[in-house]
Amino acid sequence: MPNLVFRAMQLVNYAWIKRGPATALTQAFIDSVRATCVEDLLEGYTAGRYQIGAELAPLVFKVAETGDTVARDLIHWAGCELGEMANAVIRQLGFEDLAFDVVQAGSMFEGGAMLTQPMRETILRVAPAARFVRLEAPPVVGSVLIGMEMGQMQPDLHIRARLIESARQATLQW
Repeated sequence: MPNLVFRAMQLVNYAWIKRGPATALTQAFIDSVRATCVEDLLEGYTAGRYQIGAELAPLVFKVAETGDTVARDLIHWAGCELGEMANAVIRQLGFEDLAFDVVQAGSMFEGGAMLTQPMRETILRVAPAARFVRLEAPPVVGSVLIGMEMGQMQPDLHIRARLIESARQATLQW
């Protein structure tokens, strides 16, 4: 998955060195890590004083929702990158002419159409019959089901539903 926050920090730096346009991401990151100014933010980030990672991805979406062009373009770029990564796998598997599900798993997809629309458009150019599905169950459920099947068990819909519910409850407890 493209590293959205790493790229966002790169764009904050571009704005600071006048290589790119100003962005509200700068102040959002300053506030988030409690830096004193952009110079402190960038120095602290590169020196490892400020831990700025994937957990701040929702902040990028929040800034984009305010209309910040840099943040909006960044999310569009991320959607295209996700689509191109999927296209590489689609080509490797020879799935271009097949109907199949592209399963969207992870919190990034909670960002909505700003991310998913460019991803869909990119994928549909290569695989026009692809369908897009948001994963509703925690990803661990798939691993458990595969393990059960490898152990010659045939989990029915009732077992699948119980697994999904117990995984959701465990996730909520974290």
